[in-house]
Amino acid sequence: MNLKRMISIVMASLIVLSVFPATVNAQAIQNNPYGIQIPEGFSLHYIGRYHEASPVINGMIAVSSGESRTRTNRPVWGFVNAETVKEVITPNYTHSGYAEINDGFSEFVRYPRYIGNVIVFRDGLSAVVFNKQGDTVVPYGKYAYVSVFINGYAEVETSDYKWGIINEEGKEMFPLGKYRPLSKVHEWAPSGIIPVVRADNQLTTVINVFGEELITPSDNINPRFPSGGFLDIWDLETGKDYVIDNTGKKLFTHDRERVLFGFAEGVCFFQQFKPNSVLGLDQNYLYGGFIDTTGKELFRLPQNHIVHFLMKAWYENGLIKTMSYDPTNPLRSGSEHLLDITGKEIFKTYGFIDEVGNGLAQVFMPVFESGEYIKDVEMLYNIKTGKSILPDGFRLAAEIGKKLGREVGVDYQSGLEPTDDLIAIIEAKDFDGNYLDYESFRDQLKMAYINANGDIVVPPGKYKRVEPFTYGKGRVQDYNLKWGFIDSKGNEIIKPQFDVVTYFVEGKAVVGIYTNEKAPNAGSEYLSSSKPVHDYMTDWYILIDETYASPDKEIRLSLCHKKTCP
Repeated sequence: MNLKRMISIVMASLIVLSVFPATVNAQAIQNNPYGIQIPEGFSLHYIGRYHEASPVINGMIAVSSGESRTRTNRPVWGFVNAETVKEVITPNYTHSGYAEINDGFSEFVRYPRYIGNVIVFRDGLSAVVFNKQGDTVVPYGKYAYVSVFINGYAEVETSDYKWGIINEEGKEMFPLGKYRPLSKVHEWAPSGIIPVVRADNQLTTVINVFGEELITPSDNINPRFPSGGFLDIWDLETGKDYVIDNTGKKLFTHDRERVLFGFAEGVCFFQQFKPNSVLGLDQNYLYGGFIDTTGKELFRLPQNHIVHFLMKAWYENGLIKTMSYDPTNPLRSGSEHLLDITGKEIFKTYGFIDEVGNGLAQVFMPVFESGEYIKDVEMLYNIKTGKSILPDGFRLAAEIGKKLGREVGVDYQSGLEPTDDLIAIIEAKDFDGNYLDYESFRDQLKMAYINANGDIVVPPGKYKRVEPFTYGKGRVQDYNLKWGFIDSKGNEIIKPQFDVVTYFVEGKAVVGIYTNEKAPNAGSEYLSSSKPVHDYMTDWYILIDETYASPDKEIRLSLCHKKTCP
């Protein structure tokens, strides 16, 4: 056998070996070893064998091999492209467990997330950034810190504290260290307006993500609350403050005694104080209200009304949350209200409005005995009808951050019209609502589904567990500990047959079946999260609703150079 022929045989063998795993996977689907039953209108696609897998997040699935880093005791993650059903990032990177969100807070997230067009892994020392194809955008060690990407841009900082902005291709938008930011990414990113101090002369100015200065640098200005595409600037020299948009255009001026609290959806809450008075003192306060982006006053609040100053708490999707006080009633001294943009009252309660979404308001009503506060009773109202729909003895069946189907990566609707989604509830006879103790009560409690009118659609105890609806489907677990899905009428559309499932996101859910293979980290607990859901390696699939039509929606704010903006 000549050398050339031998090389050909070896190369052919290598090719066969390289494609063998894909062949096995294809056979696994074809032969259906688990006997999975999928009805017409759905399809099932094998992902691979991993320990954990995330829901579909912007077209990507985070997957963990079950291995963990010794130093951090955190699992390593990679990503599978949900469209091609191919692994684009091999699980080899740790996830810090926290991700910043737009309204100024951080939330715990179990899985790394694909945001915009990139994936960021942070381990506390450095970060690495990949694109959807698995190409390295920012190599590990280049920066000490990389923020989450919002609207296509992220903050970076070097080990010697030089700050700057990069785009999704990893390009630095201006020289690092040229500016020092006055606002964090969750404040400026949704607007693209960044208050900064120049490193060369220590003057304050405002830049866009490209490093272009939108106003003349000065030591007599105080930029405040970049939000919603706008920025309020206190002019310490003239005493006349002004508002600019993300091109630097001055929209209107206002007196110092009118304090603005940031824009949301083109609306801004303000407080008006007496002329030449000390701001913030109750005796100097005149009234509060709302203005538009031209400075025009939309309406004033009643004298006894105040608002919550956290942006998305007081205005979101056309609804304004306010609080009023009644000094004549010591037991019910406060009421909370939902108003529309004209100031018309839509909903009122004597309790605390926690979350609003899907045409519903979650309210905690205080209970008093002999003038002493005892506890809060959870209630759920249909905003449009004003009717309490939560049956007596029940609470919402999810952690606080997941109520009303609001989970990471899943949009929920605000406004007045309830959706057709069912609401998961849990019997609370011996359960005081402390969700930290939920696991110890789980086997004793009965769960059910109601609709937006309060009608019980799925009776208590039909399923062992039920989870919040997302995109018209709810996760249910039978008494054999298998998971499936139901529709908004309570009909099983996918029979319980999976060991683990994620919620549906835009027509896709990730489902899995346990193998007999123990995960490398079985029985461990991570420093960045709770104990893994299970200890077994799992065969994971993408379950696709072929009938789902994705609606057209704006993905991000359009940012442009100062000179080329329309």
